Amino acid sequence: MAKHYVIYIVSLLLSSALWGQTATGDTLRLSEVSVTALRLQSFAVGSQLVTIDSNLLEKYQALALAQLLSFESPVYIKNYGPGSLSTTSLRGGNASHTAVTWNGFNLNSPLTGQLDMSLLPLGLTDQVQMQYGASTALWGSGAVGGAIHLNNTPDFTPGWKLQGSLERRSFESLAAQASAGYSSKRYSGQLTVWGQQARNNFSFNNPVSGREEEQRHADFDAVGLVAENFFRLRKNEVISLHAWWQRTDRNIPPTLLQAESKASQKDESLRFTSEWRKEKNRFNYAVRAALFDEKLTFTDPLSDLADTNNSLNLIAETEVAYRFNSHHKILLGVNYTHSSATVDAFETTPQQQRFALFTAYHLRLSEDLSASLSLREELLDGQALPLTYTLGMAYQLLKNLEIKAQFSRVYRIPTLNDRYWNPGGNPNLLAESGLDQEVSLNYRLEINKQWILEFQPALFNRRLKNQIIWLPAGGLWQPQNLLEVWSRGFETQTNLKVQSGEILWQIGAGTSYVVATNEKSKTENDASLGRQLIYTPIYSGNARLSIQYRNWDLYYVHQYNGYTYTASDHSDYLEPYHLANARLTYTLKEKLNLVSFYFQLNNIWNEDYQVVQNRPMPLLNYAIGISLSFKPNIKFKNHE
Repeated sequence: MAKHYVIYIVSLLLSSALWGQTATGDTLRLSEVSVTALRLQSFAVGSQLVTIDSNLLEKYQALALAQLLSFESPVYIKNYGPGSLSTTSLRGGNASHTAVTWNGFNLNSPLTGQLDMSLLPLGLTDQVQMQYGASTALWGSGAVGGAIHLNNTPDFTPGWKLQGSLERRSFESLAAQASAGYSSKRYSGQLTVWGQQARNNFSFNNPVSGREEEQRHADFDAVGLVAENFFRLRKNEVISLHAWWQRTDRNIPPTLLQAESKASQKDESLRFTSEWRKEKNRFNYAVRAALFDEKLTFTDPLSDLADTNNSLNLIAETEVAYRFNSHHKILLGVNYTHSSATVDAFETTPQQQRFALFTAYHLRLSEDLSASLSLREELLDGQALPLTYTLGMAYQLLKNLEIKAQFSRVYRIPTLNDRYWNPGGNPNLLAESGLDQEVSLNYRLEINKQWILEFQPALFNRRLKNQIIWLPAGGLWQPQNLLEVWSRGFETQTNLKVQSGEILWQIGAGTSYVVATNEKSKTENDASLGRQLIYTPIYSGNARLSIQYRNWDLYYVHQYNGYTYTASDHSDYLEPYHLANARLTYTLKEKLNLVSFYFQLNNIWNEDYQVVQNRPMPLLNYAIGISLSFKPNIKFKNHE
């Protein structure tokens, strides 16, 4: 493992050496440099890409990514309870079919192929982008149902910026965050630290005992920091270095069917990323490297278990885009990913080598019509994976109406647990692969800048073969390429802004209709054949209302989840439920300084519900907090 750290540090030093090439003197005129991923800028034609509004992001700043996705997107969050595991399901896919990137690097675990959304505090990022639909050709294995992009962006406006927040919640929960940032013409940096403690001793109605009980053994303790550094060497040339450390300790509460639980889990991660970006003439270059070290320790004295899982990802990538003219642009890239793991359940310390070549071409046929083609070929330990591609199109049909479409081939490689878990792992598993199609519309109507209406419907269809499932075989559970899943459905996103005097009204709604069925029999007389997958509600949706008046902001958000099957033969299911939160914020503004006070009620209708069977959820609860943002007038000599 030590040699991987050495390799990464050397790559940082090589990137830092470029800093010495900075032009001397202060007469150089420096322009703003975009650090958005090259592939998202021009080569995702046909995809529905949504950037979460900064005001909305601020409302969830003290929470995890799971809460934002659950209430503000079509992503279904499978939540085991406050502070517990939270995973995604997007367009009928499972948790390993959603790629999550941080500054362009895939965060999904090489052990499980997924990511716990409860361990991603929104305070670590200042930009969240949702890319719906298949994007395997751009981002590699796992981007089957969509991708979630978390980015840190620079602000080269000279001066200091200080921020902080403190939130008190029900169930003996306290969350705090503080950050300090400094920028000049050539440097932008910020250090953010946060922590959270919670007992999660909420009351719930136990349908098994018929009594109101209190959640036990559900303590949650987390602390972390993110350091961001952007160095602008010269015009259109930037080096960025990021570090993210986090530790989480949590107890795992008993289910409704357990008398007690003493299980606990500790997660610790250390992540580094670096990138050199340059724009010159018609070229756009990027060279980046990352190192992700993840450790999970699970203990359960009642079962006499004490397991430690450690994974290490080393990633190196380079890409270059060339613009021939206003109508043609091409991108070429190479990615190398080395994964290794030390797991108590593995007989060896497996290593996985992935090498990928990817290219994309963007064509603007006219002012109204553009298209892109992306290709990706990947080798897994020397064996070729299926060639993946995405062909996308966007056409401005009317002044206010754009139509998009894309056709893709997708894949997902087996995880290290699938291949090497002992007993049961199968190193000969095939990659999941399939075809995906979608058509979407973007409608925008603006009337006198006082009425703005946006409507975005989308139709999608996907068939995925060789989906991996663990089944009992000869007394052991083993992963097999058996499932063939057909996912299809319809999504809508609607937003309306109305400025009426001093009042700004914002109304939004999202709906999701997903049919995801098993199309291949796992066993003889398989009762799951043709039926909806478990933990994939057919109907779900959300609605939002925001009223802003002078210094006041009232925000109401409502969520609905329909029937959720928990048995593959549909013999058992969870009832539909409605959730609603309301938040009132008062903000004091003085020049560039802001102080906000807020009070929030969660589950205001006191809904008794479950997201995961036999995992209770809290009833009515509250949060109260304060957030501050200052830009003090502090000057230093020769700070350039």
